[in-house]
Amino acid sequence: GIIRPTTIDGHTVQANDIIIDGNRAYVAYNTAGDVFDGAVQVIRIGDTNLVIEEEIQFENMDIITLTVEGNDLYFGGLADPDVFEGNRSFIGRINLADIRASDIAASIVYLSSYAVTGIAVYDDMFYVSVGADDGEGELLDSSMSVSVDSPVFIRDDIRDIESFDSGVIALAGMNPSAAELEMDSEIIIIKDQGNDITEYSVAGFGSSESKATIEVVEGYAYLGMSEAGFRVYDLSDGSEVLAFSNPDEDVNHVTNSISYDIGLIFSANGEYGFRAIDYNPVTDDETADIVGFYSFSGLTDEMGQNYSANHIEFRNKYLFVASGAGGLSVYKFTDK
Repeated sequence: GIIRPTTIDGHTVQANDIIIDGNRAYVAYNTAGDVFDGAVQVIRIGDTNLVIEEEIQFENMDIITLTVEGNDLYFGGLADPDVFEGNRSFIGRINLADIRASDIAASIVYLSSYAVTGIAVYDDMFYVSVGADDGEGELLDSSMSVSVDSPVFIRDDIRDIESFDSGVIALAGMNPSAAELEMDSEIIIIKDQGNDITEYSVAGFGSSESKATIEVVEGYAYLGMSEAGFRVYDLSDGSEVLAFSNPDEDVNHVTNSISYDIGLIFSANGEYGFRAIDYNPVTDDETADIVGFYSFSGLTDEMGQNYSANHIEFRNKYLFVASGAGGLSVYKFTDK
């Protein structure tokens, strides 16, 4: 099925991030360029259809990232500083059981740097990544107040942060000044509210301020790394076990996101579309094979904007793709 993106102030926003929780998908929308407008859609996944249950629009705010905890949907992004008194990065909350615009507005907390790029919840605390320049891992308590222990770590250009069974994991990229120095980016594992931090170097990540993601499955970290393609790391020792290139050299075909499940890596590659790669980190070592792809070539919206695979999630035989101007596309896998 397909869910088309909504329109705000006469222009169409673009699907950028997806969270899957039970039989619902939560999709974040933002606007490319100098316009700051976004939205969040709550979509019920039926056996044969998709239904938009809620749509919340945000004028002057790009919504970049989402996470769900119980009945609460947390969102973060980039605000127009000319409208919000110089504030840029923010986090807020939507009570899914009782959605009220006034409550959403009152929940918003402004943070440092330019944009919130990721939100992770662990042990009733919020770990929020902000970047690019002067980036930090902010720590907020259960009431969304900034903790006295914040920031838990400081890194320029933090691209993503996620919780997993052992704590919280972040992917730090390189801002333009760091890229000029050819500094490596890092995987950062945070435990005990920042009292226990492990860092693993990630070489060759030269895509400054681009979308990138990290996901942990059974002790392995799966990194979507933009111009650097994607990587897989063994978190037991920080070793790289797989490096995989983008489809070609086109700057619009980089790896924006990857998702792993049932022996397959799904790779969102912008205007190229997405790929399916056969891979098992335990048995396949450094080899992986492309077993399928879906081309976005020639796909545009009514205004001529190209579809772009910006984020991908695979859960329970359903593949969810945030397709930019194409909105949300959902594909169901069946056995042959």
